[in-house]
Amino acid sequence: MDTMRKQMALYAHPQTDAANIDRMRYAMQRYYNSYQPAVHIAFLLFLVLCIFSASGCQQPVTTWSAEVRSPDGLWLAVAQSRQWSGPGTAYDATIVSLKPLKGRQSPMEILDFSHQYATMNLEMNWITATHLNIVYGPSSRPGDQVSVTFQVARYAGIEISIEPLASKESSGSQQLHNSKT
Repeated sequence: MDTMRKQMALYAHPQTDAANIDRMRYAMQRYYNSYQPAVHIAFLLFLVLCIFSASGCQQPVTTWSAEVRSPDGLWLAVAQSRQWSGPGTAYDATIVSLKPLKGRQSPMEILDFSHQYATMNLEMNWITATHLNIVYGPSSRPGDQVSVTFQVARYAGIEISIEPLASKESSGSQQLHNSKT
């Protein structure tokens, strides 16, 4: 009991209360100051992340498109060049899809090209109602390269053939139309 009275007396003394409050204030200030730089860094990182997220998550922009209807009128070949932008996410691609004109079926992606600039050379020709030929090549800009990143050889009974631009030009065929640059 005596120890409890001594402790109560210790806390009841005005000078001791002031000393305890000062010690408590000092401990709290030391604690706050030790974590303040970490809080500031975390807040700045969060702010930078928000800014990059807002500026980098844009929808792709369509830079060129073309459509060619099959001879029997049942299919539509659609090509779209798209450009994505943002910090570390810049990308240019051209996608070719086949879309049935009857029914409610979604278009099916049959070809995907990757290239350095917003557009590329591309020509789609229906040789027959069941054979689509696609001739492709880089744009006229220096250093442009085109690579096929996805290809379907046959879809719904339609044969899909692709031909690089170099072999088309060497055979003496007509010059391809260059999409907008």
